[in-house]
Formats: sequence, structure tokens, C-alpha cells
Amino acid sequence: MLINSDRPQTTIWWLRKKPSVGADPLGQMARGEVAISHDTFRTLPQDRARGYLRSLLAAAGVLQPFDPYVEGMDAWLEEFLGEVPQHHRELLRRYDRWRVLRDMRRAASEGA
Repeated sequence: MLINSDRPQTTIWWLRKKPSVGADPLGQMARGEVAISHDTFRTLPQDRARGYLRSLLAAAGVLQPFDPYVEGMDAWLEEFLGEVPQHHRELLRRYDRWRVLRDMRRAASEGA
């Protein structure tokens, strides 16, 4: 896939970009140390290099397609809720799952 892409140097750059965090999970997956799955990526720190690798694997058909905005919503919400009084957090979590994430998933599936 790298050789046949329009710009293979872009992928190589992302994998080698300091601190080279993108190459580590790819190597672990290649050696069978971790599963090649979205769940594996959910356990990793969220940064651009790992996000690029995940998107690359999805584009290659190795992983199922996903929407990075939907995937990032839970992490964003937890960060946001850190500033919210405790008695409001559960209500906001429910609203997020019931309304916000549902709408985001619908929009992603419709290509909006």
C-alpha cells in the first residue's frame, strides 16, 4: 500500500515524526503483541500520529471505517466534565449519549 500510494513519503514522515509514536503501535500489531483493532487505538493516547495510523489502516481496509469526531467525543466530554459540578455530570453524560452522539453517528453514516 505504501509503495502504490500517491505520496508514500507522507506516511513514512508520519511514522518517523518525532517522537515516533506512530511506528510503535504498528510494530506491535505486526508482531502480534496487540490486536489490530479500533479497541486497541482507543486504549492509546490520542495524538495526531496515532490518529493518522488509524486512518491509514481504515483507508487500507485493515480496519472498519470510522468517524474520528464521533470517536473523540467521549474523551472531549470527560475533559469538559472535569470543570462541571458533580451533580450535573451524569445528566450531561446521558444527554451526550442520547442526543449528541446519536446525531453525530447519523450524520457520519449519511456522509454529512
